[in-house]
Amino acid sequence: MGIIIKQSVRNSIYIYAGALLGFVTVAILFPRFLDPGQIGTLSLLVSFSMISGRLGTLGLNSSIYRFFPKFRHLGKDNAWPFLIIITGFIGFTLFLIFYFLFGNIVIENNLDKSPDFAKYFYLIIPLTLFQIFFFNLDALNSVLYNSTLGTFIKEFLQRVLILAGFLFIVFGIFDFEQYIFWYVSSICFGTLVLLVFLIKQGNFNWRPKQAIHFKPEWKNIFSVSGFGLLNGFSGFAVLQFDRILVNAFLNSAATGIYSITFYFGILISMPARGLQKIASTLISDAYASNDYDKVDEIYQKSCLNQFIFGMWALLGIWVNQDAIFHILPAEYREGRYVILFIGIAQLIKMAGGLNDAIIMYSKYFKVVTLFQVVFLILTTGLNVILIPEYGLSGAAFASLLAISIHLVMKWIFIWLKFGFQPYNLKFLLVLFLGLATYFITDIFPESGNWLFDLFVRSVLVTLLFLGSIYTLKLSNDINGTIIGIYRKFKNLQ
Repeated sequence: MGIIIKQSVRNSIYIYAGALLGFVTVAILFPRFLDPGQIGTLSLLVSFSMISGRLGTLGLNSSIYRFFPKFRHLGKDNAWPFLIIITGFIGFTLFLIFYFLFGNIVIENNLDKSPDFAKYFYLIIPLTLFQIFFFNLDALNSVLYNSTLGTFIKEFLQRVLILAGFLFIVFGIFDFEQYIFWYVSSICFGTLVLLVFLIKQGNFNWRPKQAIHFKPEWKNIFSVSGFGLLNGFSGFAVLQFDRILVNAFLNSAATGIYSITFYFGILISMPARGLQKIASTLISDAYASNDYDKVDEIYQKSCLNQFIFGMWALLGIWVNQDAIFHILPAEYREGRYVILFIGIAQLIKMAGGLNDAIIMYSKYFKVVTLFQVVFLILTTGLNVILIPEYGLSGAAFASLLAISIHLVMKWIFIWLKFGFQPYNLKFLLVLFLGLATYFITDIFPESGNWLFDLFVRSVLVTLLFLGSIYTLKLSNDINGTIIGIYRKFKNLQ
């Protein structure tokens, strides 16, 4: 678990630093200098391009994660870079065909209710191209045991660029039209950084003739990529569909409010992102060597550790909801329960640990497609039912219900097929400690100074909740990390 902890800690540093930058940009600056419709436009462009970008990978990133360990002995003489280039341009060509066939329909449907989105819809073309290559290049870099660069680019560098560009709006140098081009360029730039890094490391010496080594696995690679395509599309569609449907049933202004409040809810999942990238690679390696005990160990630890950190993050955000809405303009209070429902949904998802990777990199990988399709149907159906009736809260609650059902499905499947059962009384104790921490912190009187209250409540949550976790020794990994941080801090003195 050493490499998991080491890289997950590095990833977490980038993620939390990026979250701080994102907080300044999304929570403080966007609502003050952009109207909700403009914010919704930025969010919708990313949502559409993320879905089309994932489709454009043709599922190759799933094959990279699954089959790279079998060809690791080839070192730098492998055909994955060649496959990334060929697959990327095939996927992008297919996207262009769909764009020119159906793009006008999207534009026409948004001319009245979301005019900015209709005007700039064409920007999903470059966004999609760079997203396709980022997904596949990041997969290649991750299986080379360097998951931190992709996290640095996506979570930190991209947000530095987005914030830097937004300062031009703050000082009156840019208008929204100029900024939106900067925004798109900031997202695309990370792909170039990743490509240059791989080339400089000698890991992008693409040689078509090296593909001969893959001959025994071609059939399996095509199969895994096909199912990976469906899984990737379903997974990203689920994450982005709520905003697309909010825009469809309401407008881009509502999408902007939903996106801002959704941001606070999704912060809960930050601790999981760094862990998942490197741990997924180790699960794939463990399967390649038939080390099922290692898979079981990673599964158990990921479920518990993610649940603990997710609970801590949810508590920290929800007890400070008054501070959040002190920062945001008044119209954003409409999304109050978006924060709660999305936060709980992310906590439930984190409690599942690395269940997706465990199924995806096993012989049962095809089942993931079934789960994802059911998940997509549930999410879409629940959103269609709940958004017209309950608005933004309905969209968030639809995600909560769909994620809960999806988790139970995967948990039961892994239990039946692998015999892995990660849940025990520790999870109930963590839940109890979380509820106790909330009620104790919630009765703490307000001082009238929201900044002071934010600081005090955050410190209380950390001391009460994580202090209890440490004292009761519920997680050896978390205790070890806390002790390690303490020792490093002590040595600096």
